[in-house]
Amino acid sequence: MVIHEAKMTVDELIRDIHVLNRELEHFEVKYRVLSQDFYRLYIEGKLPDEDVEQIDEFGEWAALYRAKLSRESRYRELVHEKQEPVLSSLG
Repeated sequence: MVIHEAKMTVDELIRDIHVLNRELEHFEVKYRVLSQDFYRLYIEGKLPDEDVEQIDEFGEWAALYRAKLSRESRYRELVHEKQEPVLSSLG
């Protein structure tokens, strides 16, 4: 079952961000570049495009990174803008 991001709880967002980080780490280690740097090169069209397998991987990597950014944005919206009482769980 896929949960629409707008309906995800803070707990679900945090778990999803961690899963995405693990998936991103695979590409970061393989290509020896952090996702934020990869993504900048990707959107600027500065990556090699000769290898079909690599092109597919770059597309997957970019999609995972966009998903992570989106989840982080939604998390910030819930925690900071709407002031969800997250800090009460810390004490």
